[in-house]
Amino acid sequence: MRLVQISLITAGLIFSTHGIFSANPYVYLPRISFRYQLSDSQGKSLNQGEEKLTGQRSSAPRGHSANDVSFYYEKALLTDWFNKTLMNN
Repeated sequence: MRLVQISLITAGLIFSTHGIFSANPYVYLPRISFRYQLSDSQGKSLNQGEEKLTGQRSSAPRGHSANDVSFYYEKALLTDWFNKTLMNN
């Protein structure tokens, strides 16, 4: 997969406390914009497009904090898009 022109706005405010980065996701929602092209091993284009993803204010899974994982909301946004868009084709 090839990604072009990636724009990332992280969730909330990013701040550092004792060298550990954290985000307050309730200030800003994550936004990711990009163009992509998915090709097979011979270079034939299988799928391509332009995406503008915006996150939701959802909580972390039960028993976990969003601060347990770096860029939790951004990873969740991309994983959701990947599974819905590319894995269903």
